[in-house]
Amino acid sequence: MRSSKMLRAMLLDPYATFVWRESFAQNMVDHVDNFTPVALITNGTIGIQPVSPSVPLEEARNSMDLATTLFLCSNCLLVSPSVRAGVAHMRGYCDTHPVLQGVLGPRVFCAMRMVYSLTTPFLLREAKLDPSTTTSDEMDSLGHFFECGLCRGQGRDRFIGTWRDSLTHQERYHFTQHRNFFRPPSTTNKPYRLLGKEELQYRRSLSSAFGHLEDISFGWACKRCEQDGVEVKGMRAFIEDHLELVHSATNINVPGDYCYIGE
Repeated sequence: MRSSKMLRAMLLDPYATFVWRESFAQNMVDHVDNFTPVALITNGTIGIQPVSPSVPLEEARNSMDLATTLFLCSNCLLVSPSVRAGVAHMRGYCDTHPVLQGVLGPRVFCAMRMVYSLTTPFLLREAKLDPSTTTSDEMDSLGHFFECGLCRGQGRDRFIGTWRDSLTHQERYHFTQHRNFFRPPSTTNKPYRLLGKEELQYRRSLSSAFGHLEDISFGWACKRCEQDGVEVKGMRAFIEDHLELVHSATNINVPGDYCYIGE
């Protein structure tokens, strides 16, 4: 059973001159219903303080790492699928975009609000994962691809993509504009179906497939380079090759060696 909770997010602007506060009600998963987390994002650092002292701090922190927790940008309405991607967006696109600076001035302030994805649980259950504990990093590590069951047509006429691509696809094609982002898809058809490796390979041989059968996002980054103060970003396959060739890495994993930080 889901219920609405009032959350308060405090986000410092890039110039650390003032604090923006907003209270908002969103649907959250059951295990975070008994506390109100306070999130502080400044200089790329995340701190979370649960209001209720009876709730462990680690439990509060984990609630923001769940794959079902998204972050909505108040400036451009981009939805980031993780805290890490949200912070990267604040320090990137909305902080430096010339159009936004022209409208809001050079001191652009980007605010992010937590929203609860009602589409992600369908993907997680299809992959036999628990929505109340599975993190976005765990989903990235698995690298699953899903076929949309709500698209008209059969086979290659249907969308296929990663879990992140599926969220974007659901928003864009399968419901109308509404304040509550990511409303649940219709239950008349199976919303999304996990593709096995053999079926995915077969679909990749069909050039007319709708969607991306490879992870083509340029939002992946090397964690090893980041530790040295160097940013190396690119598609997932590129970062994996980079880790093998430059860092001689073996048993490459998410988020230890690389992670998704958003485009």
